[in-house]
Amino acid sequence: PWPVGSARWALRGEELAGGLRLFFAQFIGDWEWCVDTFGWRGYRHNFMCHRCWASKVLSHMCYTNFADDAFWRTTIISHTAYMLMEIWRSSLEAMPGWRLERTRPDSMHTVNLGLLPLLIGNVLLWLVTVLANHSLPKLGAPLPLDADKHALLHDLYLRFKLYCRDHGLSATVPRFTLKNTYSRGTMCFNCKAAPADVVLRWLNDITSQFTDIVSTPDSKRVAACTWGLMEYMHVVRHAGHFLTPEEQQRVKRGGGAFL
Repeated sequence: PWPVGSARWALRGEELAGGLRLFFAQFIGDWEWCVDTFGWRGYRHNFMCHRCWASKVLSHMCYTNFADDAFWRTTIISHTAYMLMEIWRSSLEAMPGWRLERTRPDSMHTVNLGLLPLLIGNVLLWLVTVLANHSLPKLGAPLPLDADKHALLHDLYLRFKLYCRDHGLSATVPRFTLKNTYSRGTMCFNCKAAPADVVLRWLNDITSQFTDIVSTPDSKRVAACTWGLMEYMHVVRHAGHFLTPEEQQRVKRGGGAFL
């Protein structure tokens, strides 16, 4: 949206050359960009979502509750209700054809570049922690039990490259180091979306093997998380423009396992 009062702002809604007009269909961007550009609420607000009243401060409306019966699901904001609000309004409403329900996050930014780096970083460091007492199955001679985290991460990186070679996969990712998996106080492994998908496939394989040997609540939970997100991403990547009923069930099953 152009600055209010500018020359281009004054031409909003007017016909272009040849009688053409533009209308809003969709936009793609990460949440921080949407907040800064369109004035949406974000995670610095107590009520961070423009589509519902999920909250950071009200326990019964907690935004981290992903259950099917989460109370915030009953507070979905309609387009009509949004247009009657006096605060948190967006400049998008001046665009012809815009409606609140058309403003949705896209999976590339929320999953591939959002959740996935966080999951990879957490699982890598979890593996390093448990490998201090256990060795991974089916992967050759284990490292000494007193190996430090740097050596364990390097070993995991070599195993990942072997996995890629054995499965005919190509993935150029940063080396697994403490610096690359823990930055700015957050366990997060940043790499491009395509190779991150390959890392996830490897993590699903390796955590599943580990669960077969060491059956603990943590190992089962980590394996379920990696499988769930991998299943979700696999369906979305290979589906058409619209999900079939079977694909919808697989997405729900995978997303539910992850959450």
